[in-house]
Amino acid sequence: MIVDQILRYWEYYRKADTVYNVHSPFIYDFINNVLDVRKNYYAFNALEHERRMLLANSSAVQIVDHGAGSRKKEKMPTIASIAKKVVSPPAKCRTLFNLVNYFRPPTIIELGTSLGLSALYMSRANQATQIHTIEGAPEIHRLARLLFEKNHAYNIHAYKGTFAEQLPLILSSNPVVDLAYIDGHHNYEATISNFNTLLPHLHKNSIVVLDDIYWSAPMARAWNEIKALPQVAMTIDTFDYGFVFFNPDMEKQHFVYIDYLKKPWRIGLFG
Repeated sequence: MIVDQILRYWEYYRKADTVYNVHSPFIYDFINNVLDVRKNYYAFNALEHERRMLLANSSAVQIVDHGAGSRKKEKMPTIASIAKKVVSPPAKCRTLFNLVNYFRPPTIIELGTSLGLSALYMSRANQATQIHTIEGAPEIHRLARLLFEKNHAYNIHAYKGTFAEQLPLILSSNPVVDLAYIDGHHNYEATISNFNTLLPHLHKNSIVVLDDIYWSAPMARAWNEIKALPQVAMTIDTFDYGFVFFNPDMEKQHFVYIDYLKKPWRIGLFG
């Protein structure tokens, strides 16, 4: 498993380009306003305080995992272990914050609430955005709701149940989706199914973010199939995230991005 992950990263790394090799104005703008933002926003300290509180909580939790979950299974994990293994790390949460802060999507659907930190980051980026987030494990759902209530995140609407149950219900009341964040069921079948369920509700300016696109060979296969869909105009691959765009006015492109500090020789001087 570790060897497979290393090989997938090497394949990504081999293909990846830095901002200095970007030709698309849209991708250049996206990198500079979403992916490569060094600013420490006012909300980050408070949000990371919540993470530290979760990491320090040794209470056991009874969970029902409907997805791939962590590769290391525990019968009764603690809140701390869930926060460490499952909750998105600070860099990924900041990317979601930057994304919402820059594009200001009116409606977000998140598949996979976990303990609620990623939704809270998006909530703090734009409190006018309405966030609908689904979690299948009842106790995790309860803990996430407590976090939202504690932080007065009234623009987050948390739903308990499977994606198959809850997503169609949410879409019936919210037929237009501006941003979808798919962070649950890290397997091929569910990823394709969830994406296809969302697809009729997306518009040309919608964005879909897929987490852990290289989690496994089947996830990489799902990512490649999504890229090939005729409705998809452009994608940006950061290894951790896959960003999908649908504007037909864009030139069809699949850009594999890496921070120039990880490829310092790719600064545009040597082709």
